[in-house]
Amino acid sequence: MTKYRIIQNNVLQGKILKIILHESLNKDEAQETLNILSQTQTGLEIEEYNLPLVDGLGRDPDLH
Repeated sequence: MTKYRIIQNNVLQGKILKIILHESLNKDEAQETLNILSQTQTGLEIEEYNLPLVDGLGRDPDLH
């Protein structure tokens, strides 16, 4: 499942640090959040990532 997060890139002592501000957003939520936050902050971008599907957790109906 594809999710999006808002990250802020900061430079500290010559290294780029990525700070996650919001995550687990859908594409529309990420775009709207970026528009709102970009009015007051700089260095923001949307990063796409895949949320792994968890399989095998929960109740096994064959055992009950």
